[in-house]
Amino acid sequence: MIATQTLQSPEFTQAASEKRANPGVLVLTQQGQLLYMNHEAGELCAEMNQACPGQAARGVLPSEVISLSRNIADQMRVATEAKDWERLHLRRVCDFLSPPMLLRGFGIPGPGDADQARIMIMLDRIASREPVAMSQACTRFGLTPRGRAVARCLIQGLTNKEIALKLGITEQTVKEHIQRLMYKTKTRTRTGLLAQLFA
Repeated sequence: MIATQTLQSPEFTQAASEKRANPGVLVLTQQGQLLYMNHEAGELCAEMNQACPGQAARGVLPSEVISLSRNIADQMRVATEAKDWERLHLRRVCDFLSPPMLLRGFGIPGPGDADQARIMIMLDRIASREPVAMSQACTRFGLTPRGRAVARCLIQGLTNKEIALKLGITEQTVKEHIQRLMYKTKTRTRTGLLAQLFA
């Protein structure tokens, strides 16, 4: 109940939006000519070109982006009605990167004939993000990196023994960390501690 209320608050939404990285955005013609590339897309494309296993980059756009744009263009030619393009949304995951990258492609109708249609490709990293509420709690209570790790394990519902195994520390050390967390959050129970972390 507490986590649900926190997720719906305007402060949570604002903090979550500020923590997100801007996606890379590319706009191309149906023939694959690059019309627009934002700064983030330039950096992500360069990273993909450098990390691409066994392929030499021949230009600005990585082969995955070129291939995705061709697939979208092919589908746009098949679906001649612009209204059918609303469902045209292709995805690719570049898992040779760390963290992996998600490529999403869309067909955009143009003003007039089909030749003026455009292809938009968005590039976004796939990374697990620390929940914003947890991040704010860590800052608010001045948690150490080890304190953060223990708090994350508590949120996952792990026992002291499971936390000790996961973090490579003794159960006694886990108990001491939990006691420090309770002291910092002015709580006496695990439930109270979790409530403070998500408050």
